[in-house]
Amino acid sequence: MKKLYYVFVTILIVIFTALIVAFNGGNGTEFTMFAWKATISTQLLILCSLLIGFGIGILFMLQFVIKGNSSIKAYERRLEKTSVSNDSSTAKIKVLEAKIEVLEKALDDALKNQ
Repeated sequence: MKKLYYVFVTILIVIFTALIVAFNGGNGTEFTMFAWKATISTQLLILCSLLIGFGIGILFMLQFVIKGNSSIKAYERRLEKTSVSNDSSTAKIKVLEAKIEVLEKALDDALKNQ
């Protein structure tokens, strides 16, 4: 449900940005950096800002995705070790049960021979 909410909010942001871009078609924005001056289309400026924002958001969230994947892999390895341990314990128990049966039979045979 949370994921659906985030997708819905992202779609609304994109639609809102598209509307702003559509209504600011003829306007130009003067951009000054140190001695360099340029007039940039407002549409281009808004679209570049949107793309840069999405890029930064993706890079920011990527660290959490990678961390989550590594913790999932660590959990899977631990679970696999536990299951292997359980399998070896089960095998040991079966061997011990077989030995007990052999010893019980030997004890019964020894008691019958007396």
